[in-house]
Amino acid sequence: MPSLMSARAKNTAAATFVSLSAALLLLFVAFATTHKAFAVAAAATNRRAVLLEDCNDNGSTKYNAAAAAEHAAAVERHCAGTLHRDVCASTLATIPNLAQKPLRDVISDVVSRAARPCARRRPTARRARGGLRVRDRLALSDCLELFGHTLNQLSAAAAALSEGNHTAADSVAGVQTVLSAAMTNQYTCLDGFAGPSASEDGRVRPFIQGRIYHVAHLVSNSLAMLRRLPQTRRRGRGLLGGLEGYGSLRRGFPTWVTARDRRRLQAAAGDGGGRGGGQGRERELHNGGRGGGGGAQQQRDAAGGYFENVEVGSEKTNLMFVGDGMWKTVIKASRNVVDNSTTFRSATLAVVGTGFLARDLTVENAAGPSKHQAVALRVNADLSAFYRCSFAGYQDTLYTYSRTVFMQTKMESLVHPRGWLEWNGTFALDTLYYAEYMNRGPGANTSARVTWPGYHVLTNASDASNFTVLNFVQGDLWLNSSSFPYTLGLS
Repeated sequence: MPSLMSARAKNTAAATFVSLSAALLLLFVAFATTHKAFAVAAAATNRRAVLLEDCNDNGSTKYNAAAAAEHAAAVERHCAGTLHRDVCASTLATIPNLAQKPLRDVISDVVSRAARPCARRRPTARRARGGLRVRDRLALSDCLELFGHTLNQLSAAAAALSEGNHTAADSVAGVQTVLSAAMTNQYTCLDGFAGPSASEDGRVRPFIQGRIYHVAHLVSNSLAMLRRLPQTRRRGRGLLGGLEGYGSLRRGFPTWVTARDRRRLQAAAGDGGGRGGGQGRERELHNGGRGGGGGAQQQRDAAGGYFENVEVGSEKTNLMFVGDGMWKTVIKASRNVVDNSTTFRSATLAVVGTGFLARDLTVENAAGPSKHQAVALRVNADLSAFYRCSFAGYQDTLYTYSRTVFMQTKMESLVHPRGWLEWNGTFALDTLYYAEYMNRGPGANTSARVTWPGYHVLTNASDASNFTVLNFVQGDLWLNSSSFPYTLGLS
């Protein structure tokens, strides 16, 4: 009997593997051509094809030999300082007239090539979801959304860098921000295939990560080359600066809130209207009304509990949530990874739309410590700010990445003397960047903190200033538009 059960188990496992392999094959078949095109071995052939095309006599052969040497020198020059030299060399080897192109155009070309696999993988990923476990299907859905964000970000960066568009010459910082987000999206996709509900056999992630790493490496190389462009900070009010009245208040609202809207919002607060007290709902805010296409839209959330997961879609730009105060207006939900959500999808409030503002409210994930990752707030949006807001949760309250810095912050005694907790053994402890600078309060003592290679206690203002509102997010160019008070530098 044991032998029969063993054979049956093997047959079941084999059937599962075949089903999974067939489903995932659809996801990645579109990548094969792209991946081969960027192989180092093919790059040499492509370079010869580009440089020696129509070479029919000795004169042109000598000319193209010189051009080939010039092209190779340009590849070496542009790839210097990149983290992924082989990928850089194989990519640049296929760009015609590389030696004559300005650096900005070279970067634009590389960014465009990184966008192509993202566009190809979306339809195949949709077809591949059918044969997967629930958790893996959810993770794949996250990847689809992230691929869409990445495609938009790379397209925007390529357009800003393209010939005839001088935006990048004015300010490289904006392009750096967009490319950094695009690269981060790839690793966020992979994160969805980890955790207690993911496939125990670990078959899904290996199918995905090779192609994702290739895109991430292209973007990483673009960022390295981008640092060589001159950066000139533009003076202005940023994305929201075109809206008249940004930066000042009238009766507790920014002056761009019309008198009619102000009366309507105050009335909703006065009669307890709005959406407080809703049970078990999900709300997605997409493009509509004056909130899309550069207009501004305000949503007043009266005092009460909003039991829902809220998503501000990418089409919903320049949206502002106004509550009645911290712990008075509470957006609350409890998605978590133990109950089969991905970390990415567990967020109570997820913001993708550019220019999102929120004030005087609380965002809470009430899943509890036993549910592991359970995000309260995830922000994928640029030019987003929060004022007099509270964020409550247990693990991954804020969806953050491997660089986290606390500066001049009050830390209460609830902060453990070690300060930081490992996520998964020794994983990433030498590549993360966690830092503290001049914090205060009973929880701020760093003498017993962790001793990981990636943990730092900053001791001088010059290092800490890299993470200020002025230098890290160029807050002087856009935060005045929000009407929120802020401090640009260290206090």
